[in-house]
Amino acid sequence: MSAETQSHSATILIIDDEPVALRAIVAELNGLGFETLIARDGADGLRKAERGSPDLILLDILMPGWDGYETCRRLKADPATRTTPVIFLTALSDTAEKLQGFEAGCVDYITKPFDHREVLARVSAHLQQRHLFARMAEQVEPPGEGQATPAGREHAHPRDADQPGLRLVYRAIDILRDEMADPPSLTALAHRVGTNQARLGREFQTHLGMSTFEYLREQRLVRAQELLATTDLQVQQIADAVGFNRAGDFATAFKLRFGVTPREYRRRHG
Repeated sequence: MSAETQSHSATILIIDDEPVALRAIVAELNGLGFETLIARDGADGLRKAERGSPDLILLDILMPGWDGYETCRRLKADPATRTTPVIFLTALSDTAEKLQGFEAGCVDYITKPFDHREVLARVSAHLQQRHLFARMAEQVEPPGEGQATPAGREHAHPRDADQPGLRLVYRAIDILRDEMADPPSLTALAHRVGTNQARLGREFQTHLGMSTFEYLREQRLVRAQELLATTDLQVQQIADAVGFNRAGDFATAFKLRFGVTPREYRRRHG
């Protein structure tokens, strides 16, 4: 998904006590069609995040009043803003400071001075991810009778649930979740849900915007995140449980997805 495609509905909140320094980024975001909101400190940023419901937040760390870490923690503690991705833009570049940022809840950390093209690329990537997860929540988690949808609405069946292609996706997802540690090949999976590999791949792209493999990988990492926080299983045991043969491969994939290693995540959330 390109920045141009996302810009039709995306709003970016920038929290920085020196917004003039970000003038080039703001101008380019506006030029691409994004709506931008500006806040000069953490308290103002939290208010604007609650009222403006931005799709993504760019946050400085060194600010008067609440610093960026405290602002991010408050954003993540507020039900209205906790799911909004936060990217730190800061001159602080030490590893300990970066880890503190991820611990506070950011999804990315960019150090100054930065190339504005890098910022735009990362904004685009995180908006794309947010868009995909929203589609998954709406279409792939079919609510039962009387179960509320993520938006709080209640209805018996998901939209377009009678579409044959979407039914194939539901069946495949059930199998992948049940057999996550040792999933069938794509050919075998397609056969079990009553189609062929090419069509199943097209249906995943149509309804989720991702491949079957990308969906499985995401579910594995999310399940691993839960196990790290709620069990005493060793990292290798968790890797095995979610389908990674090597703990090193698992740790690399986990850090790419969540910004910290499995052990670091467990220390903070276990």
